[in-house]
Amino acid sequence: MTVFIKDGVVGVCSRNLELLEDENNTYWKMTKKYKLIETLRSTGRNLAFQGEIYGQGINGNLYGLDDQRFALYAIYDIDAQCYLPPDQAYRTALVLGVPHVPHLGNMRLGEFYGSMQELIDDADGTSCINTKAIREGFVYKNLETGESFKAIGSSYLIKKG
Repeated sequence: MTVFIKDGVVGVCSRNLELLEDENNTYWKMTKKYKLIETLRSTGRNLAFQGEIYGQGINGNLYGLDDQRFALYAIYDIDAQCYLPPDQAYRTALVLGVPHVPHLGNMRLGEFYGSMQELIDDADGTSCINTKAIREGFVYKNLETGESFKAIGSSYLIKKG
């Protein structure tokens, strides 16, 4: 999901489409629930919030939630034509009160994991969203370039195929 403001014009988008405002549309429901347009306006900048919707009725509801939620994972600066660095996006979300995907900290992979297998094994475990559910895995982002990769847990792959 992407919500943006550009020169006062706002929009809500799915992966490939800008969506007309509709009170029954999940994307618009999340936009209103989390006051994303008001928050974007408050920055005085042309920005886009990118995130994911999860929970009841979404992709099998991995976390077993009884509601739908939004979590930010990136902020795009429309004027500069670039993403904010991951740390800046996370801090901005905190300041603005926008929920962010779980952020477990910063580390140097080579200092934390001795092998690729250790990294993959660490991806297994319970979710911090709902400790009764398995987590999908971890996303690792380069703090300088923003490039990322996801380590998916074996338990998740077995369950979801």
